[in-house]
Amino acid sequence: MSEKPFHPADSRVPEDAKNDFVHSPTTCALTDIPAIGPAAARLLEAAGIHTQYQLIAKFLSLKDSASVSPIEHVERFFIWYKSVVHGPGHNNRAGTVHCIVSKVQLKYPELNYNPSVYPSEGSEELTEEEQWAKERRDEEEEEYRRQHGGKK
Repeated sequence: MSEKPFHPADSRVPEDAKNDFVHSPTTCALTDIPAIGPAAARLLEAAGIHTQYQLIAKFLSLKDSASVSPIEHVERFFIWYKSVVHGPGHNNRAGTVHCIVSKVQLKYPELNYNPSVYPSEGSEELTEEEQWAKERRDEEEEEYRRQHGGKK
């Protein structure tokens, strides 16, 4: 069975949290990135990634030619990220990838990352696991709104 490819809809990072991260200044702390906690930061550090700048550089380094499409570029990063941040409790890797790629897109619009080119969530029937993930995303987004004064 092949692994599921990256899809921005698989992110469980609330849209408000992603936007806050994307539009805030880049810091060195990996844990300032949505969906990266101390355990994921330790795994990244073990792989030689100690700062947000290094993680962004890793993403950019995977665009090694003009012929690499935006979807292929993001998929390469997603595969690399999953190979580094693995194990129990690391189930929102799509969220981290979506946040990093969205932030980089602001600085480098020529990368042409466009989440709308991925098939919509409703375009095919969801598996039980996908439905559970969608419901969990919705719950987490609602919790984020409650904690941040109902912002959307």
